Amino acid sequence: MLREAADQGNAVAQFKIGVCYAKGEDVPKNVVEAVKWFRKAADQGYTGAQYYLGDIYYNGDGVERNEAEAVNWYRKAAELTENEENAQFMLHAMTGLDTFQAKARCLIGICYANGRGVPKDLAEAANWYRKAAKLGHARAQCLLGISYSNGWGVQKDEAEAAEWLRDAANQENSDAQFILGNLYLNGIGVPKDDEKAVEWYLKAANQGHAKAQYNLGSCYFHGRGVKEYKLDHTRFIADITDDESISEECDNLQNYLDGVFGNMNGALKWYRKAAEQGISEAQNKLGYIYAQGVAGVKDWDIACKWYRMAADQGDADSQYNLARGLAYGSANNKDEAFQWYRKAADQGHVKSQMALVFCYDTGSGVPEDKSEATGLLCKFAAQGNAHAQESLGSRLQSGLGVSKDCAQAVIWYRKAAEQGMASAQCRLADCYAEGAGVEYDREEAIKWYQKAADQGDDMAQCYLGNCYAEGLGVPKDAAEAVKWFKKASNGGNTEAQYSLGICYAEGVGAPKDVAEAIKWFAEAAKQGCDKAEEKLEELNNLG
Repeated sequence: MLREAADQGNAVAQFKIGVCYAKGEDVPKNVVEAVKWFRKAADQGYTGAQYYLGDIYYNGDGVERNEAEAVNWYRKAAELTENEENAQFMLHAMTGLDTFQAKARCLIGICYANGRGVPKDLAEAANWYRKAAKLGHARAQCLLGISYSNGWGVQKDEAEAAEWLRDAANQENSDAQFILGNLYLNGIGVPKDDEKAVEWYLKAANQGHAKAQYNLGSCYFHGRGVKEYKLDHTRFIADITDDESISEECDNLQNYLDGVFGNMNGALKWYRKAAEQGISEAQNKLGYIYAQGVAGVKDWDIACKWYRMAADQGDADSQYNLARGLAYGSANNKDEAFQWYRKAADQGHVKSQMALVFCYDTGSGVPEDKSEATGLLCKFAAQGNAHAQESLGSRLQSGLGVSKDCAQAVIWYRKAAEQGMASAQCRLADCYAEGAGVEYDREEAIKWYQKAADQGDDMAQCYLGNCYAEGLGVPKDAAEAVKWFKKASNGGNTEAQYSLGICYAEGVGAPKDVAEAIKWFAEAAKQGCDKAEEKLEELNNLG
């Protein structure tokens, strides 16, 4: 009956026979025969056949791939009058089904976006996405939202992007749900709302969207949009005087820890799902969790398993982490660690580059070769590695493995310092303060000490304290000196702790406070400061 109708020119029957041949339903699969019947129906204006022909030529399924021919058939399938367009929108609203016209319009947009079969034209791509989106096509709505978000072919408009993405997300488009989650997490085009971000990530993750699974894992890991528990054991330290209070405190502690590890278990669950789909960031994160024991289980072997999965994909962070696990974990395989450091270093991974230098310096996993270590430092420093620049400067200043050259040391310190590296800023300041490799310049020294101190470098903070205490390059200001000594002391700087003790003991820059003086002298003495030990003894004898 179907064949008879097709032979009589019935376009629907011709289309159905084409589908049978294309899919191998009730007949052997034969794309050439499918194309013949689709063309018969398409020539009569049957949209489904035109769409199928477009797909066959686009994918080269059984015929020579011809993207221009594909676009030609998609364009025929996409044509609609205004009345037909309104009718198809209503049909989609009632059934949720995408029409061939909507699919064809979206695919034409994709062809324009990628220059497939037509010249690349992002504005035309957005135009076709909009045509499909108006028919309720979720993928087109998502792509139109992405176009607005990035300003591809349209004026960038984050709010408009969010609206189209929401339309697609409400139709269960997982890409749109994932992107909408990102928008809420970062407050782009919508109010910042971590809970809504988690809501959309969860919808996408439950559909198997790997990146959404990873981001959802990160939300659990960092306590964003989910109930957050901060690990603060002090909240459970209390004066407990009876068994009932002890029992209550124990219950509180257990509930608290259940929350902490409930969050971590959520992180593990979603990171694992993403990792099993090959997301290297998730594999690396799982490695970190097991390496650090943050979920209550520390296991280098499991950590290295996950690190290796990501490392094999070329993820430089994971290659570095795997190398550390091999070098310092139970495997104690420094030879293989060296190989992974090299792989990551070749990708420009800064920490791996410095680890490679360390390996040659110490003979870890490779024969010791300080000349090679220095050569690598020069190479990495020239590539812009700030750590290498500072380290090379240090070798040049001390003459370690190279001819001593303080002027060259200053050049490399400056390069690292200008990249914002605090320790290099402090070293550069030292050079100006001492006239080493550069003309003595106290003001320039203070400028660089200030930069380093503002980043928390305790040595620079201590030096600034001394400058204000003695009026070196700045107006003398005892209170300002105490401020910087405090900052450096809190960072564990022994000299600053001693100086702060003096300030409190003598009431210089701060009210005299023997208890505070004793406290800071004691901190310095713990770190082996003999003069602090002497001051501590003096004050204790006075007491």
